[in-house]
Amino acid sequence: LYGADFDTTGTNMLWNFSFLEPLTQVADTFLDPAESGLVSGLIADCYSACQWTHTCYDTCGFKWACYTKCHGVCEDSCIAEMYKNSTNLSKMYLDTIDYEAVQITDIQQFYLKTDSNLITDKFGYKLSSFGIELLTDILPYDSADVVYTFPMQYGNTDASTSSYEINAFDLIIWKHWQRRYNEVEGWGKLITPFGEFDSTLKVRTEIYAKDTITWGGEQYFIPDTLNLDSIIEYKWFHKDYKLPILTAKMLLMNGNTLLLDVSYIDSLRCFEPTATFIPYPPVAFIDSADYPE
Repeated sequence: LYGADFDTTGTNMLWNFSFLEPLTQVADTFLDPAESGLVSGLIADCYSACQWTHTCYDTCGFKWACYTKCHGVCEDSCIAEMYKNSTNLSKMYLDTIDYEAVQITDIQQFYLKTDSNLITDKFGYKLSSFGIELLTDILPYDSADVVYTFPMQYGNTDASTSSYEINAFDLIIWKHWQRRYNEVEGWGKLITPFGEFDSTLKVRTEIYAKDTITWGGEQYFIPDTLNLDSIIEYKWFHKDYKLPILTAKMLLMNGNTLLLDVSYIDSLRCFEPTATFIPYPPVAFIDSADYPE
């Protein structure tokens, strides 16, 4: 696999990756935001606009009456408006970040897909402490991440810079900054173990991201000591599929690439179970320092 050439590109190409052997399988799922588990945060986020400009305010006449008396109207109309103008897809980003007494869970990104692009500009999560849920929050990006620009055509390029910040009562502050550059750099036929696909488009994406986490008065930088230049993704698209039919992700470090993973659309497979045997009691490891002089 590490000898596979995902870099080669051009026009009227034949990319043959039929030799790929699956090791595992996962469901890559986008959800309706109403199924994200973060609806209360979406409603609260929507209230800030709804209380002043939408049906609730028109009906009830002032802010607190809108919140208390017209909750049903505001909820229905605001969520519908949010689908239309703000977000229509969500996807799990991370399951849990556990910092001893504080847990950040259900970390999700919210997307808006239109005829012109796919962007993500909202970030949702739940904050808990010792198993007690404290809040469900939706945070807007300071600037949106433009994931794709439509229509995709060979030779097209686009770039975006995005950032956001999560501040959990000043206990944990997570700042994210990212630069994305997309180029539709090739087209041709793609072959994977799943099938053969004519007229695919190959997109090269280069992402440089910097995360800063402040916790307990200390700052942690990701990446820190790694000489990481960026992350590179190669994705192949076909008009009959809404997700990339093949994705290769790698690290660019000191000018060299390190393959991270390869995934492709496939049919449902049944993998043979594997067993790992460990002697009981486990074999102890002894080094020279354990021997008496």
